[in-house]
Amino acid sequence: MQIADFLRRLTSRSGALPPAGDAKAFGAWGEDAAAQLLRTQGMKVLARNFQCSGVKGDLDIIAWDQETLVFVEVKTRRSSEVRTAESAVNWQKKRTLIRLARAYRSRQRRTPLRWRYDVVSVYPGRIQHFPNAFQES
Repeated sequence: MQIADFLRRLTSRSGALPPAGDAKAFGAWGEDAAAQLLRTQGMKVLARNFQCSGVKGDLDIIAWDQETLVFVEVKTRRSSEVRTAESAVNWQKKRTLIRLARAYRSRQRRTPLRWRYDVVSVYPGRIQHFPNAFQES
């Protein structure tokens, strides 16, 4: 399926984009689009908006991609004119995501052997998945 077709179908199912002033609803729309895209790529979404006490922030999506646990940060923007969505995942954000992912893995009965960090950037009419966007250092 073409990405444009995917976004058209998503928008028709979820309705029009949220109003410009509603950043929270717009972000949720982007996370819905990202989760749907990952499912169409064969991933199994396990959790959304995972939070852990002691760590500020959340993991937008946690999914299985075959034998790999995937922690996905979703960045939704109305435009890429000033800065691309994926460039907003700076070192502070990466550090937070890594801390949250470690907390999530420590709570599992069986620690996964492989995991990775992906970024999905979502714009109205365009979505892009960046597998293995960064690694723990």
